[in-house]
Amino acid sequence: MEKRDEIVERLKRQIDQWNREIGELETKGRMAKKEVRAAAEQQVKELRDRRAELQVRLGELQRAGEGAWQELAQGLETASDALKKSFQKAWDRLKL
Repeated sequence: MEKRDEIVERLKRQIDQWNREIGELETKGRMAKKEVRAAAEQQVKELRDRRAELQVRLGELQRAGEGAWQELAQGLETASDALKKSFQKAWDRLKL
């Protein structure tokens, strides 16, 4: 199993990547057809909200005591996987 610092660093890099992807999705969404644009804007909002929630959980992980951090890390992995799926869904929608 990864150490706490390794998990934190990996998730920080992932969040940075998601920040870049959100910018790309916004740009593509603005250039999309009108009927797709509204859905893309909503999707970007949801991604931002999920990313912000993940950042809060990451802060909790950093502050957690030795006994609790592994449980928090598991929850973060689940949230991270869900966010990855949401990004894929957003990209798929914009390909229409």
